[in-house]
Amino acid sequence: MIRVDNNPMTVPRTPGGQTRGRAKVIDARPRLEAARGPSRADARAPRARSRVLLYSHDTMGLGHLRRNLLLAKALTGPALDADVLLVTGASEVGRFTLPPGTECLVLPAYSKDLEGGYHARRMRMALGELVDLRSQLIRGAVAAFDPDLVVVDNVARGVNGELDRMLRLLRARDGVRCVLGLRDVRDEPRAVRRDWLRDRFEQTVADLYDEVWVYGDPRVYDLRQEYEVSAQLAAKIRFTGYLDQRRRLDDPNAAAPAAGVARQRLGLCLVGGGQDGDALAHAFAQAELPPGMRALLVTGPFMKDGARKRLEQLVRSRTDMEITDFVPEPTALIRDASFVVSMGGYNTVCELLSFGTPGLIVPRVAPRREQLIRAERLQHLGALDMLHPAELSPEALGAWIVAHAESARAPHSIDLGGLDRVEQFAAAALHTGAALSRQRMWQA
Repeated sequence: MIRVDNNPMTVPRTPGGQTRGRAKVIDARPRLEAARGPSRADARAPRARSRVLLYSHDTMGLGHLRRNLLLAKALTGPALDADVLLVTGASEVGRFTLPPGTECLVLPAYSKDLEGGYHARRMRMALGELVDLRSQLIRGAVAAFDPDLVVVDNVARGVNGELDRMLRLLRARDGVRCVLGLRDVRDEPRAVRRDWLRDRFEQTVADLYDEVWVYGDPRVYDLRQEYEVSAQLAAKIRFTGYLDQRRRLDDPNAAAPAAGVARQRLGLCLVGGGQDGDALAHAFAQAELPPGMRALLVTGPFMKDGARKRLEQLVRSRTDMEITDFVPEPTALIRDASFVVSMGGYNTVCELLSFGTPGLIVPRVAPRREQLIRAERLQHLGALDMLHPAELSPEALGAWIVAHAESARAPHSIDLGGLDRVEQFAAAALHTGAALSRQRMWQA
């Protein structure tokens, strides 16, 4: 038997009792100690820059990745000048431009089906094996990078609890602050309360996180009230406001027009990653456009090949529409568009709010109702229009486009100061962490 950190592992033996091959006993304790990171007694060497680790699970679409890239742009900017390690399951990160001071660790990927279940996206591994592999890679990255601030996107324990051990290890260390970042809306209240009870969400946040940053405006949706959170959790919640997408415009990809489509009198159709965007894309490909207007349909990189080919056949017969699978940075196109028809992902909604572009949201309604709730609230405030997917048709889209294309951009008072507040909150967290670390060093 080999014992590694008190866990026995059986070495294969021949019937005669000899070990097969060249198996040999290895003392793995030094490696395991390294993975745990420095102890309380270890003093950190002074650094020129703070280090921030951003985790996103990226199981469906590219929304989590794009939001974390925008956060990385803010955290590495002049206000903080931090070094950022982005930990993601989206290998598509290679199609984006990383902000200066940012590097990326790409994990073996999950995929999420339309019923909300998880499985390995590419490798033929059981889900438990993939969770264990990702968990070990994350812990190794944390030990080597030694962050001052960790921001976990959306899922407090990671998918299937893959962050549990990492978060406990970080909690035992001085000077590290852990933050949970949440979108404005997660799902309808009953479903959220059920999920949070099952996942021990409030206890996890109480035990393992210092703060919760909500990337939204409580005047639109206040999750403290909607989800009936405890006073203990509410005390950790800080609303940032929505994330102003205009900071994306200095990305080299932002100014590049796609597929030769003229940027004058341009209409856009965006369906996120494309896994479940077939119906909207199909209706848009048949919708009538006003004379003299052109449109670009972006199918997303995850749309199934059969669905994309059917769309290409529809668009091929039109002289006023182009189709592409991916635009690395669509922000400038959204800014300049006469209208946008889109699913209701967080980033796209923020882009429409940031530029005031006339937008029609056709939200996803399963497995979560997040997009529907957000779109309903914003429509009530007059910031966007919404069409329920049950009412989707080429005629309904065409009628809205004719009525709203190139209409005046409606003003709104929705808070878009999210990136400025993220910088402020991060600076305060880093200052607090450094002060606590110095205090513990003097006490030791």
